[in-house]
Amino acid sequence: MSTLEHTTLALGVLRHADGTDYTRNGLSAIHDELTLVGYYTDNQPDTCNLTEGTTTSHQGIEAPVLLHTKTIYGHTEASLIPAHWDPATNTWKPDTGWHIPGGNHAHTTDTRYTRLLQDQTGHNYNGALAVHDRTDR
Repeated sequence: MSTLEHTTLALGVLRHADGTDYTRNGLSAIHDELTLVGYYTDNQPDTCNLTEGTTTSHQGIEAPVLLHTKTIYGHTEASLIPAHWDPATNTWKPDTGWHIPGGNHAHTTDTRYTRLLQDQTGHNYNGALAVHDRTDR
């Protein structure tokens, strides 16, 4: 069986200076680096792969996230959602459940990140995105 390779971008996690964790042990509380593996929108729920980045095997990715964009009242918002590999479809899927922000953010200075954000939101933005990795159970 061949190993699928994916284009990814590494994102550094930004946390509260006092160490407080509001994620309830979410992905960004456990890992210092998240791996952006794709993107999707509410209008197009099928995950799209990145076209620019570092090529790696899906098996070597420890903290995968997807860029999620949605439009609310004409304003497009972006966030990062934890993801998992679905072997049945050979694609990345958003983790199940209702995800909300836990207070941590992720960012990279890689220009491929800013191009992706501009392509998906229509805005020129080079800031950190909220990681929606808290699930209330």
